[in-house]
Amino acid sequence: MQGDFSRDTFDPTRRFSRVLRQQGRVELEADVNEQTSILLHYLRTLAADLMPMGAGSQEDAFDVNFAGGKLTFMGGHYYVGGILCEAPLGENTYEDQPDAWFMSDEDKAIDTDDPLLVYLDAWERHVDVNQDDRIREVALGGPDTSSRAKVVWQVKTIPVPQAVPPTKDSVIAQWGDDLLPLLRPAKGRLIVKTGGSVPTQEECEVSPLARYRGVENQLYRVEIHRSGRGSRDAKDGNPKVIGEATFKWSRDNGAITFAVRDAPSAAAKHDQVTLELASLGPDTQRSLAKGHRVELLNDSLVLGGMPGPVFRVESVNVSRREVNAVLETDGMPEGFTDDPDLHPILRRWDQRSADLALSEGKWLPLEAGIEIRFELDDDTFYQTGDYWLLPARTFDGRIEWPMTSDNPPKPIPQERRGVLHHYAPLAIIPAGGGPPISLRRKVPDLIPVP
Repeated sequence: MQGDFSRDTFDPTRRFSRVLRQQGRVELEADVNEQTSILLHYLRTLAADLMPMGAGSQEDAFDVNFAGGKLTFMGGHYYVGGILCEAPLGENTYEDQPDAWFMSDEDKAIDTDDPLLVYLDAWERHVDVNQDDRIREVALGGPDTSSRAKVVWQVKTIPVPQAVPPTKDSVIAQWGDDLLPLLRPAKGRLIVKTGGSVPTQEECEVSPLARYRGVENQLYRVEIHRSGRGSRDAKDGNPKVIGEATFKWSRDNGAITFAVRDAPSAAAKHDQVTLELASLGPDTQRSLAKGHRVELLNDSLVLGGMPGPVFRVESVNVSRREVNAVLETDGMPEGFTDDPDLHPILRRWDQRSADLALSEGKWLPLEAGIEIRFELDDDTFYQTGDYWLLPARTFDGRIEWPMTSDNPPKPIPQERRGVLHHYAPLAIIPAGGGPPISLRRKVPDLIPVP
C-alpha cells in the first residue's frame, strides 16, 4: 500500500490476535492499521481453509460461457484466497468487467487455437484521493484524512500447458504444482543493511558502527519497475547474465502523488512534455522539484500490472499548475490515454535515474548508508509491482529488518511484501471454442456437529 504511513507492523508469524490500546499513550496510525490487518488475516485465512481453490455462494456465480468468440460470466459472490469477489448480478462480459485492464482491442481478443484456462485473479489495490475524490471530507475543507484498500478481481485466460490435459480432473489435480507457478512466477528475495564504508569481516554482516544516517524517520520502499530476470556478473565460470528487470525506490513509501489533468497520449524517448496537474499545494516546491523522477500512471496500467513511463522534472510552475519534464524511458505504453476517467497521476520516486538495473548478488547503495541486495536465484522472475518496505529510524540509526542472532547480526533475506495475488480456476475453453468445462466450486454447506 503506497500510502503516507510510518510503517506497516503486521506480521502473521508473530501470531498477535489483537491490538490493545493503553491509557495516556501516543496514538499511531500503525496500531490501527495492524488491528485491521489482524482481523482480515483471521477472516480470510478461515475462508481460504474452507475453500482452498475458491468457491461461490450462488449456483451460477462466475459461471463462464463462451459463444461466438465472446466470453461472458454470471455475477454473484466468489471467494478467492479468502477474498470476497463481488460481480454485478446478471451477465457480465469479459471486455467490460469492472476492473478491466485492457489497453487496446488486441488485449481483449481471445485465441482458442489451444485450450484456455479461465481463472479469477483477486488482489488489493491502494486507493487515495487522486483515484477517488469522494474520500475527502468536504465539511473539513477537503483533507485526505485516510486512504483505502480496494478489492480488485479480474477474469483472465491463459493457454493450458501441454503437460496438463485439458480436463476438469487433471486441471484440479495439477493446479498447485503446474498451473499456479505460471500465474505468479518465482519470488525474489531482498536483504538490507546499513554501513556503506564501514568494513565488516563478511559481506552480509552488519557492523556495530553501521547506522542509518538520514535526518528523518522514513519508510523506504523498493519496488520492481519492469518485469523480468535480474542481471549478474560472470562468476565461477558461469556466463554473465543480462537481465531486463529494473527497480525504483522511494523514501516516502511512494506516497507522494499528483493528479494529472492533461497528459500526453504518446511521446518519443527524450521528448519534452508539459503535464498539467489538477492542483499544486504550497509545499509543491519541496515535494516536486527539478531533478525529481516521476512515473505517469493511470488505472489501466495499474490494473494491468504494467509500469508507467518515467520523466525527469525540469521545472515546476505552481501558478499555472504545470510540470515540464523529459521522458526518460522507452516511449509511452501503447494505448495509453489521458482519459480523466482513468485517473492519471504522477508518482514521485527518489532514485537519480529513470529506473535502476536489478543486479543480483551485489550490494546496491540507496542513500544515507542504506544498501540492498537481491539474492541470487536461477529461477526468480521479478514482477512489476513487487515491493519491500524498509522503516528507517533516526533514534537508533536502525533499519527495521529481520536479523539473525549472530554477533554481529546478519540480515535475513525476505520475500516480497506484496502485491499478493490469489487465484481460482473457473473453466476450461476447449480448443476451437467449444462449450466451457466448468471448474467452479460452491461454498460448502456447514455440517452440524452431532
